[in-house]
Amino acid sequence: MLNPEQQRHLERIQKAICESVTSYDVTKGAICVTTPFLDWKGAPVEIFITSEGRITDGGDTIGQIKALRAKEEFDSWPFLLDFFSKYCIDSDGIRMILSKDSDENCYLRFIQGISRLPGFFEPKPITTLSDRFPETVKNIIIEIVEKKHPKDTPKKTVEFTTSLIKPREVILKRGYSVISDLSPIRESRMIEIISHAKATKSDRAQHVRAKVFNPVLWKLENPKVEAFSILHDIADYPPDSRQLLRHETEVIELRKETGKDKFIEILISR
Repeated sequence: MLNPEQQRHLERIQKAICESVTSYDVTKGAICVTTPFLDWKGAPVEIFITSEGRITDGGDTIGQIKALRAKEEFDSWPFLLDFFSKYCIDSDGIRMILSKDSDENCYLRFIQGISRLPGFFEPKPITTLSDRFPETVKNIIIEIVEKKHPKDTPKKTVEFTTSLIKPREVILKRGYSVISDLSPIRESRMIEIISHAKATKSDRAQHVRAKVFNPVLWKLENPKVEAFSILHDIADYPPDSRQLLRHETEVIELRKETGKDKFIEILISR
């Protein structure tokens, strides 16, 4: 149930946009408002009204900018303060917050601002040359499945292995999509291939963060999701990356004697 302060804000948002704007309860007494504006990925922009009456983006904008690997560019953007002022935005470094001194006209500008902001920054893919570990993983799958788990005919075996090594896209309720590097038979499983073992420390850390983002996002919507990280040796990665992988996923190291069999079991078991 909305408290009076939340009701006041919601009515202002409905007046600024349209009466059909709806809300639903989220954690800690806050409500989430789904707007008709779309973010850079084409998903509806959502804002949150806390129980204290603060309006925020819930951290989504900074999260998107980090996913683009553009946080450093964002922090040094010369137009940032002007943009914040124009669109009634304050920030605590994690969330975008509607300015305290905002009037009724600021609600629409705030939503427009957070929807447009990530679009000012170009995606920056990890440029360090990756090793061929993803191809190695897929070859392991083909080799072991053909030897130990063949189908009735060679053609069916090829079709089976092909289905396993394809990436799988999962569309979430908010409109985001997450990608599993492989397609395990159990559809609530996600398997990410962790490579870049010979890259710089910074690129290894960024690669791990980018890979862990997918299972974390999916598990927020479905706590029953099982997430696995496949890598050769976890010792190849920085300590904070190792901690992140172990906290958010089950790590399988192919260097270990039982690693390959455990990996294939996770991939093909129902």
